Amino acid sequence: MTTLWWLTRGGVRECTRSMTDVLAARLAWLRRGSAVFIVVIHGLNVAAHCALGSGAERPWWFTLVDVDTEQNLPTWFSSGLLLCCAVAAWQMAKQYNSPVAVRGWRLVALLLGLVSADEVVCLHERLAAAALRWLAGRELASLWLWAGGAVLVASAGATLLPFLRSVPRRLRRRLLVSAGVYVFGALVLEVIGQQWAALHGWSNPTYWLLAALEELFEMTGAWLFLRLTTLALVESKQPNAAFRSN
Repeated sequence: MTTLWWLTRGGVRECTRSMTDVLAARLAWLRRGSAVFIVVIHGLNVAAHCALGSGAERPWWFTLVDVDTEQNLPTWFSSGLLLCCAVAAWQMAKQYNSPVAVRGWRLVALLLGLVSADEVVCLHERLAAAALRWLAGRELASLWLWAGGAVLVASAGATLLPFLRSVPRRLRRRLLVSAGVYVFGALVLEVIGQQWAALHGWSNPTYWLLAALEELFEMTGAWLFLRLTTLALVESKQPNAAFRSN
């Protein structure tokens, strides 16, 4: 009888729910560890810049903690954090009955996975550098490049509007807050930092502060997303969970 039960639809649901419980618990531990890492790595970054200044020779360990350097601890952490967010979003899709919500969560998971990979391969920075050279050769303002990025973000937001309407109001607010924090760092602060660097150079405290704030907002936005999804996965264990019927 037990074997037959596991072969039934109810047994599959029980197995899925058990896997959800385990995943939610592990993601919760990762969320707590991520919060500690964000505080520590930014503290080390500020301490390193203050101790070394702009004219000092950089020791080998500096690149490991510098948030404005690629292929180091902050980069790998950001990529891993976004990958955890993608896994959580994919798992959230399994908690819904609405096709719109399921497709929306899976699309969010796909986007987060792509951004996670981009953190490692730095594709968007290479494309941006090539685009800036192309714009400079035609005497066009580089601000048009960032305007194009804003259009892409707005297009993604418009595509996800039906999905946002399909989730509960409290969850929708939290999603918008986490996305707003991340986009503010990834787009707004990056534009400000690049414009400042173009006028005043890279080796000055103001640019270091802007670069640190950019990464801090990106990491915080991803952390907020991981938090809201892990809490929602825990709430999904309740029989009267609001979003199960959506």
